[in-house]
Amino acid sequence: LQGQLNVNTASEAQWQLLPGIGPATAAKIVAYRQRRPFRSTAHLMRVKGIGKKTYQRIRPYLTLTGETTLAPG
Repeated sequence: LQGQLNVNTASEAQWQLLPGIGPATAAKIVAYRQRRPFRSTAHLMRVKGIGKKTYQRIRPYLTLTGETTLAPG
């Protein structure tokens, strides 16, 4: 993968590009974000299905600012 994913604007399809994030988890992330925007990328671990290992794997691709530029490398 190359680029970054904005945790507050990314679509479900964009979330699914990340390793370990499937359709169900992507939907949970977007639903959580609609109620409470993320102030830190670490807050992703508040979403059921995202633990420390998954967060550590996807953390290099996450950002709070800018556009989502994530694309398969």
